[in-house]
Amino acid sequence: MPISYTIDRQQGVIFATWKGEVTAEVLARHWATVFADPEFKMVRRTLADVREATVSFSGAELARLVETMAAPAVGETRWKAAIVVSQTAQFGMSRQFHVFASLFTEDAIFFEREPALSWLLAP
Repeated sequence: MPISYTIDRQQGVIFATWKGEVTAEVLARHWATVFADPEFKMVRRTLADVREATVSFSGAELARLVETMAAPAVGETRWKAAIVVSQTAQFGMSRQFHVFASLFTEDAIFFEREPALSWLLAP
């Protein structure tokens, strides 16, 4: 599976790891699984480590998924997301997510996991 996740209840964080090729269909399946998880609504923070992934979807596909899946699932409660990248394409995708999801999430992009987690856990 190109995207896997765990939920750390103590820290209140969903940890998602992307590996290999991630298409719009892969992202849609991942979000469908996460949003159906009963613990999803109890956690309002995500750390997505995309450093080992090849992003294979367009900005238009990402915008559609944010609009049709992420926004309805998150609802009116604010979300906080840290995205860890290592390549220009990953950074670009993360910036697009920032624009598309700005109504319901505060996010930041990092090149290392530790600063990302520190930012995510800060009040």
